[in-house]
Amino acid sequence: GAMTRVGLASHGALLFGAYRPEGNSSAYTEATLAEWRFWHGVRSPSQITGSMLARIRPAADGEAPTEGVVTVATHTSSNVLMALWDFTVACEGEEACTVSRVDPLYPTGGPFRALLGAAATEAVVTAETDSSGVMFWESAVGAMEGVDPNGRVTLLPKKGPGLYQVTVYISRGGTSGRVPVDFMVHVVHVEPDAEGLNTLCPGGLMGCAFAGNQFMPTLRVMGDVLMAGECSAVYRPGPALSSDLGGVLYPCSVAAYTGFQVRLTALGEDAQRALGPGGAPGDGPDGDSTLVGFAAGRAPEGMRFRALRAMTPAQLEVTWTPCGGEADRTVCLEARDYHLNGSAVLPSVSSPAACVRFVVREDPPPFFVAGLSQTATAVFTIGRMGRFALHAADDNCADEVGIAVAAGSEPLPVDAVLSGGVRHPPAVGREGCVATTSEVTWAPSYKHGGYRKTLCFEARDRPDGCAAGGTGHAVQHCVEVAVRRCVYAVQSQQQLQHVAGIYGLDWMRVWSVNPQVLHPDYLPYSEEGREVMVGHLMSMDSRRETAGSLAQRMGMGLDQLLDLNFGLDMEAPLALGQEVCVVPNSCRGMAKTIQGTIEYQDPGSVAEGVADGTFLPAPGAPEMPGAK
Repeated sequence: GAMTRVGLASHGALLFGAYRPEGNSSAYTEATLAEWRFWHGVRSPSQITGSMLARIRPAADGEAPTEGVVTVATHTSSNVLMALWDFTVACEGEEACTVSRVDPLYPTGGPFRALLGAAATEAVVTAETDSSGVMFWESAVGAMEGVDPNGRVTLLPKKGPGLYQVTVYISRGGTSGRVPVDFMVHVVHVEPDAEGLNTLCPGGLMGCAFAGNQFMPTLRVMGDVLMAGECSAVYRPGPALSSDLGGVLYPCSVAAYTGFQVRLTALGEDAQRALGPGGAPGDGPDGDSTLVGFAAGRAPEGMRFRALRAMTPAQLEVTWTPCGGEADRTVCLEARDYHLNGSAVLPSVSSPAACVRFVVREDPPPFFVAGLSQTATAVFTIGRMGRFALHAADDNCADEVGIAVAAGSEPLPVDAVLSGGVRHPPAVGREGCVATTSEVTWAPSYKHGGYRKTLCFEARDRPDGCAAGGTGHAVQHCVEVAVRRCVYAVQSQQQLQHVAGIYGLDWMRVWSVNPQVLHPDYLPYSEEGREVMVGHLMSMDSRRETAGSLAQRMGMGLDQLLDLNFGLDMEAPLALGQEVCVVPNSCRGMAKTIQGTIEYQDPGSVAEGVADGTFLPAPGAPEMPGAK
């Protein structure tokens, strides 16, 4: 009708404050109107619900806040805001304002403004927001259990299927300030069939809003997680996305880490049956006429959605790399069916929402576990392949850990190898969610006897995806590596002659320091490793000895002494108690020791003195009884 006061009243188009279901015209709304918005044109449900909680503030009077001109041809696709009232303001000196006393935000003048003011009834006034939570009509729900500590609202609707609006008040720490949050609850009448599927219109098609749509779609959210408790899990990436997250949906939680991507897959299915010749549902699936889409609630910043498949079972990929530190974020998904019956689209229905709560933590550093402790020593033997393992782990299941020689550390000895890390689950009873093991292997050469160095290793995780140019976290672990002096592990087919030749010795001198070898030409080999001594292990008891003087006294070449004692200092005096491997040469060694009081008759020839068996006391020393 014409836009007049009489036209508005006769059509009842602007009747606020009452809900008039069939047969009950006096069921008044128990609620508060915060805003009135008048639109010229048809607005879809998604447009209405998408902006119902957002404030609209026209820039200036006369400036259309919504583009487009509505005509008879475009009224179903275009709409223009005609007027906007805000009833959250108060009138001076009055507890409540009549509508005629409240000026609209838009328009502030013109004939349409005057028309709206004249058409408004004095019976509608502004008031405080109702605190009962009942919005659409009084006693719309039979029981309102309220909100539990996890934020779940429980209600029992008694007005049948339809849309229910609920208001929840949020306050911080029990303070007096409360903020209302409005949302819609869509109540659908379903009954499970023999297969557990929720059938629509169980009471028949008469009056059913979903006539022709046979089933409510189902939704599953899949991901790879590691359970950390009865109601908590840790995201652990994997190729299969094989874990059904139904057991850890909100209010349970999934732990994620800053800078590391999480990936989920939503699976939506619909059991719609193809219609038989008589129009009754058959046994086979509907096939190409049934599609399933997805809807998501408010998503965390940076979360991305990608539809992979629309045919049932439909797939939606959800990826998110949380940045910005620790947080608690929840995303809700639902599956919505789409059925094409010839050229007509059947009414759609959504699955119950599935909400995943992500508890975002800062990425932790890796750590070393098991293996050698910081104070342990890895001992090797010349000629035998030895090894020690390094184990590192990380509590972030999405992380990776690598092990390398730390910067500034002593380098690995010649021919030693640090293997690449092997990623594996942590051992039973061990800490961490991901673990890496590297191994140092080394068969020391004949010149490494007495080697002793502290080698430091670094476990480093990969940088997160939020910080450009990051290097990740790193921790160090140091191990002392030592090689036994004077000990050689015999190889297969080796005899004393071979071992002696390695060190430039004769077999008799090697045999003389191995009394356990019963025959010089036969040296049994065992898989466990046969060991022989290649010299005497000498402990220094004087600070006056140097490497040079020791070699001279023992009748050894200096190079030979250095081959048996890795890193021996040529200049500095040998330390008191320092162990040195020596192979005395009785033909070339000195006849007198530093502490000795006996000298041979012919100091120039030790062999001659031994042959004579004649000993002379040193000057001033008492004669030894029985000495010859």
